[in-house]
Amino acid sequence: MCTRCRGASTAPVQTFANARLAAQKELLAAFYIYNAVDLLPGGTAQPAVFTAMDLSKQRTADQILAAISRMVMQIG
Repeated sequence: MCTRCRGASTAPVQTFANARLAAQKELLAAFYIYNAVDLLPGGTAQPAVFTAMDLSKQRTADQILAAISRMVMQIG
């Protein structure tokens, strides 16, 4: 690590899985969806991460993905 960068960040080091969950939670919160744990619990009924979502399925998280995708396409 360069000497200039030492001490620049005091944030604790996160695992990739924890960082991904935090990013998913922040993204959903940007759309006023605060129950990320309920939407992405994992298991067989619901996906655990965004990359497991599938627009061809009728799960709640997949439908939210479709709605957010539609909003982004309309805006951009």
